[in-house]
Amino acid sequence: MITFEIKLLGNDESFRLKEIKAQTLLQKVWNSEEFKQAILNKTHIETQGRLWWKKEVDVKGFTSTNDTNEQVYACLMSTDHLVIQQQEDDCPDPSTVGYEQDGDPVTYVCKAFTEEMDEYDVANNAAHELCHSLGYHHSSATDYDSVPYFCGNLVEQLAKQADGVSTPNNI
Repeated sequence: MITFEIKLLGNDESFRLKEIKAQTLLQKVWNSEEFKQAILNKTHIETQGRLWWKKEVDVKGFTSTNDTNEQVYACLMSTDHLVIQQQEDDCPDPSTVGYEQDGDPVTYVCKAFTEEMDEYDVANNAAHELCHSLGYHHSSATDYDSVPYFCGNLVEQLAKQADGVSTPNNI
């Protein structure tokens, strides 16, 4: 079973509650059968061919990696601990939500974002950043079929479903 530690800075009790709830949601979803099956069965649309022979094909796997779904899942489950900590200062790039530093086992999230996030958003971001720490990347902020975006969005969707919160079913 994978465990997570999320530390949001702030003396406010609501921050601490958000932190505990996000940590619990992330652990519950990450270790669930639903999460496993979604990763193992992930497909995306790929355009194949040229000119008038172009066609869209549903392909098993993720964008931005050559790993199979089974390899992705094994990698996701290969870690036994993740530490997410809120950055005390503003991030260098205002569009950055989270980042890692070489040689530092902590994944940082930017304060400006965490103040606006609910516990589901924090769990989503933690999953996304965990995927980066495991070596998965995305080509852009709209590469939703990449491992980081798919896992983050999946964690949020499954956590909301478990809590009975309505969410669009588009993962």
